[in-house]
Amino acid sequence: MLKMELRRVLLLAFIVVGVGQAKPQPSCDSVDSILEKLRASAQRLTTFQCEIEYVEEQPLLESRLMRRGHAYYLREEDQSFLRINFETLVQDEQAAEIDRQHVIFDGVWLTRIDYELESFQMRQLAEPNRPMDAFELASDHMPIIGFSANEDLRKEFRIQVAPAAAENPTGHVLLNLEVLPESRFRESYQTLEFWIDRKLWLPVRVDAITSEGDITRIRFLKAKVNEKVDRSMFEFKPPKGFGKPEIIPLRPN
Repeated sequence: MLKMELRRVLLLAFIVVGVGQAKPQPSCDSVDSILEKLRASAQRLTTFQCEIEYVEEQPLLESRLMRRGHAYYLREEDQSFLRINFETLVQDEQAAEIDRQHVIFDGVWLTRIDYELESFQMRQLAEPNRPMDAFELASDHMPIIGFSANEDLRKEFRIQVAPAAAENPTGHVLLNLEVLPESRFRESYQTLEFWIDRKLWLPVRVDAITSEGDITRIRFLKAKVNEKVDRSMFEFKPPKGFGKPEIIPLRPN
């Protein structure tokens, strides 16, 4: 259960590299050229902010959960920061309700904040003198296109470019990743789809089918790339009324 919960948090935290809409164009790029363009764009990325929509579907249980909020990313010379602020929750066909769930990662601590329960948890993931980049940590839990080496991706997935007209009327490049039998991701996913904007060569949407058959969909809306993001955005001071934090120290190895 702990592994599944951490995977969900990291899935959100480490694919937040979306952009806005692009004009429809036919896709004639090879997989290698697409991955290289993604890698070049990822290397230029220093800040990112957007609205985010996160959906979890469990077909067998006929269950659907959708959260909406905002995401922020900042990369400095020796440290990176990420914050996801979920503000609303929709369960199945019910009306949206306020449910403030925030996640902050500063390279050392992963902090989860529940404003409804007035509680927060701090999990240490690295030594203070050796902070981890957000995408470095993510690579253990899911493929990070643009941040993972092309040869590493090909060892884990069968990668194809979907036909533009048939499956992708928006004009975005659509990459299909099918998990190989020997992949280290085989216990987590069956397939992943990355919808990529052609203007900045970063994803605008990610759809994943888990090994259990559940579906995760993430969309990035109204994005701003490499515009100013204040570092104070990644600080957290517990409001009055919050209890003491649950602190989980770094585990050996």
